Amino acid sequence: MGHPDGLEEWTEAKEVGAPGFAAERRRLITGLADSRSDIGTALDASEERYRYTVALSPLIPWIADAYGNMIDIDVRGLEYTGLTYEACMG
Repeated sequence: MGHPDGLEEWTEAKEVGAPGFAAERRRLITGLADSRSDIGTALDASEERYRYTVALSPLIPWIADAYGNMIDIDVRGLEYTGLTYEACMG
């Protein structure tokens, strides 16, 4: 089964004579699909909270790499410093 994130999942099961096995297998496979859906929903909510946090923060959010090179800055930082985005990067 392919997913938008490029991951592949393979599920193999053999029908056996145990009563209720098919129903249990369906429950497990459905649970796996629900888990992936729940993870996607949680990620969407987390990203939305992050966007609101940055947008409403009185600070100037920016991101630098391990060497101190700026890799992103909020537009308010550009307005405050008068620099262009390109001048801040690197």
